Amino acid sequence: MSDHDLFFGWRPGLPPCCTPQLPLYAPSRERLAERCYTVYNAGGDPATAGLNFQGKPCPVWAELPENVKAKWLAVADDIQQLSSRDKVHDTLGSALGGVLGSLLGNGALLVPKPSKEKP
Repeated sequence: MSDHDLFFGWRPGLPPCCTPQLPLYAPSRERLAERCYTVYNAGGDPATAGLNFQGKPCPVWAELPENVKAKWLAVADDIQQLSSRDKVHDTLGSALGGVLGSLLGNGALLVPKPSKEKP
């Protein structure tokens, strides 16, 4: 198996429905949906890889009915949305951590201890 095969997702011994086939210039949303579909087909018990619940071969992405593709595209959309949210969260967390660290470091956020003296 070549590095090219690994990069493009070729999985030896598995049916074609378990291997992404869209070209790299395809829209990333559809590539991600196809990738999820192929990973799903390849997952689980190796004896049933590439087979549907009836034991019949799963079609390759290009042969899927449009309503089934729409479901996998919804999965891709959700993954991309979660990924974007995580990136924003990580960026904000880093920025806020830096600001808070600076404020704590120079004593700006230090709260004075209450006095034990009675007024």
